This record gives sequence, C-alpha cells and structure tokens, in this order.
Amino acid sequence: MLIRRKNNAAGVVLVTTYSMLGCGGNRSQQSKNIIEEIQNREWGLILMDEVHVTPAESFRNIIQITKSHCKLGLTATLLREDDKISDLNFLIGPKLYEANWLNLAKCGYIAKVECFEVRCEMTESFAKYYYKKENSFERMQALYLMNPNKFRMCEYLIQYHQRRGDKIIVFSDNLFTLTEYATKLRKPMIYGATSQAETSIILEEFKTNPNVNTVFMSKVGDNSLDIPEANVIIEISWHGGSRRQEAQRLGRILRAKKSKEKYNAFFYSLVSTHTREMEFAAKRHAAVFGRSRL
Repeated sequence: MLIRRKNNAAGVVLVTTYSMLGCGGNRSQQSKNIIEEIQNREWGLILMDEVHVTPAESFRNIIQITKSHCKLGLTATLLREDDKISDLNFLIGPKLYEANWLNLAKCGYIAKVECFEVRCEMTESFAKYYYKKENSFERMQALYLMNPNKFRMCEYLIQYHQRRGDKIIVFSDNLFTLTEYATKLRKPMIYGATSQAETSIILEEFKTNPNVNTVFMSKVGDNSLDIPEANVIIEISWHGGSRRQEAQRLGRILRAKKSKEKYNAFFYSLVSTHTREMEFAAKRHAAVFGRSRL
C-alpha cells in the first residue's frame, strides 16, 4: 500500500491490493490510520485491475469503504465459475468496451496464437484399470493424467518446439504429475514450495539462456507472470472445467512477438480420450474459441 503526495498538494495517488483493503483481520496501528484516511477521503477515480475478482465475498466490501466519483474496472478474463460476474453491473457499472483478441492479433498488438486440443488415447493397460467400477475419482484422475500416451505427446511437443528455438511453459495443477513429468524430462519446475530466489533464477535462465527452453509450472504461474519470451504452452492438467484459468494461461503467451509467421504462438491442451478429462476440457475450451484439433 502506498500513498504519494507531491509538494503537499491535495492530489493523492494510492496503489494497493484487493487483499490489503479487503482484509478483515488485525491490523497494525499504522495500517489502521491509512485505512481510516482512505475511508474519509472522497476519491476522484478508483481504477480496479483484474476486476473479475471484485464480486468475491472477501473483496466486494472494498466498494463500500471507498467513496469515489468514478469506478473503472479492467480485466482480460471477464469470467467467473460462480454466478456473480453479473454483480459487476451494480458494484462497478455496465461493460463499456470489449476488445476482440483475434482482431488485436491481426493488428499486431498481441501474438497470433494457434490452439489445439490434442487427444491422447489411453494405453490398454491404463484403460483396463480406469474403467473398473470400484475406482475412486482420485485414482481415475491419476490414470488419465499419467497416461503414457499423454507423456509421450508432451515429450514430442517439447522436442519439436525446442528444435524451433521456441520457449515452452508446461502447466500442471496436479503436483504429482508435475513432478513426475519434469523429473523424467529433466526440466526445471516452479510450484508453491519453490522459493522466490530459486524462482527468479529459473525464470532468468528461461528468458536468457538458449539452452533452457522449457519450464514446468503449477497453477502459481497462472497469474502475474511476465515472460514475454514464452510462445508455447502445453497443458497436462488443470483445475476442473475452469474457463478463467484457461484464458489466463493463454494470456501468458499473448505478448506481441517479432516473428512474422502466420502463427507465432501455440497453445496445446493434452486430453486423455474417453475419460472424465474430456468433460472438463469441453467446458474450459469455451473460453478459447477457434481451436484446431489433432
């Protein structure tokens, strides 16, 4: 949280987070004083990035504690998995503008992305165990995530794009799958337990070292990740049917690229066929239209 004043003028710029303002726990006296100053001031403009989080119960009180003449919300993913996205109409106001990302790509403002759903047949041995009636969801999930054909496809795509000199992010929400794939393919990985120092080292190597072209990431890489060098995403597991996560991961490779190829970024979702994973994939892909399929 930061308040800046210039030459003791009345103008104030406040930079903060949703968590800092929406926090209902114990605060230090200094923090209480700042919150009181925020509540007592009549603000000219509240600019809310990632505005789709505002309807959450823990954040919507921010609208009540801050008085302003104007509220403006920004987001690249106007999606929620609950029914609260429409609450933005009275919390912030009606939607004023929505850019079409395909038009932005044609104009060169963002990358030209080709998206694929890659369907991987279950091997005979894995399929045999998958269709057992007594299976729990966890066991079924482990089987379709560790499907050997999915692993082979992931390995093939990594090798193919590394030969092209591309920079690849492989996403997995499931930590066991993440660890197994990264270890077997001898690639660095970043997840919740990775220290900030180690994360910085891995990302710097990924950005600058021509010999480090692939990094595995858990869902910690879904948000606030600035890697303009990345131009390939491979998804091997995800959070159910979340459309917002799908759109956010796509956003990791949308930074404009120098390449003048017809497509200069690639997004792959690896799906084990005839499993529940296909149900989740169908819902997620509603957020990313114009897909091709292999």
